[in-house]
Amino acid sequence: MVPPSLANLSNLLYLDLTAYSDVYEQFDRTSSLKPTSMDLWVSDLSWLSNLNSLQYLGLGGVRLNKGSVPSWPTVTNLFLGNNKFSGPIPLNIGQEMPSMSYLDLSRNYLNGSIPSSIRRMKNLCNLDLSHNNLSGNISGKWSGQLLWLIDLSNNSLSGSIPNSWCSQLPSLQWLRLSRANLFTGNLPEQLCQLAELRVLDLSHNNLSGSVPKCLGNLEAIKSSDELILVFTRKTTCLRRSIEVERS
Repeated sequence: MVPPSLANLSNLLYLDLTAYSDVYEQFDRTSSLKPTSMDLWVSDLSWLSNLNSLQYLGLGGVRLNKGSVPSWPTVTNLFLGNNKFSGPIPLNIGQEMPSMSYLDLSRNYLNGSIPSSIRRMKNLCNLDLSHNNLSGNISGKWSGQLLWLIDLSNNSLSGSIPNSWCSQLPSLQWLRLSRANLFTGNLPEQLCQLAELRVLDLSHNNLSGSVPKCLGNLEAIKSSDELILVFTRKTTCLRRSIEVERS
C-alpha cells in the first residue's frame, strides 16, 4: 500500500508510482537481468489534496477503484491508466486542470461522452482515453498548437471525424480512433492538412468512401519517413507513394 504519509511532502513536484512501464516490454528477454514488477495499491486519494505543488502524477496500474476521476489543479502530467475508475469524465475537467500537458485515462471503465472542456487545455500535448466505454459524438471545434497524440481507440464513439482536428491541430502526429468505435461517413480530405501525421489508425469503424490520395503528399512521405495507415485489418506503410490495402 502507498503510505498516506507522502502527503507531508508539501513541496513535492513529481510523484510516479506507476506499476507498469513500456520499458519492461523493451527489456532484453535473453538477459539474465530482469526488471522487478511493482505491486502497489492505493486505497484512498484524499491525501493527495495536500500536495499543492504537485505537477507530475503517475498512478498507472495501482488498482484504483474509487469512482470518478479526481482533479488536481496544479498537475500538468496525469497518468491514471490501467485502473478501475468508472462513471463519466468530469465535465469541468478542462477548467479544473487548464494547464494539463499529458492526460492518460486509458484502460479504465469510464463512460459517457468526452467533455468539451478538454478543449480548454491549451497546453495539451498527449490525450489518451483509449480502452474505456466512452460514447457519443465528438463535436465542437478542437484547437491546440501542441497536441500531437490523440488515442480514442477501443471505445464506443460515433459520428463523423471532426474536420477541426484536421485544420486546427497542426502538430498532430498520432491519431487512433480504431476498434469498437462506430465512426461513419467519408474520410475527410482535410486529413491531408495534418502535415506532421505519422500514424493514422481508423480500422474497425463504419467509414465509407475512398481514401484521399493527397495523404501520399504528407511530409512523412516526402522526408522518406514512414506514414502508417490502418483502415482495415491490414497495416500499410506509405513511403513516397500511396499504397492503401483493404481486406
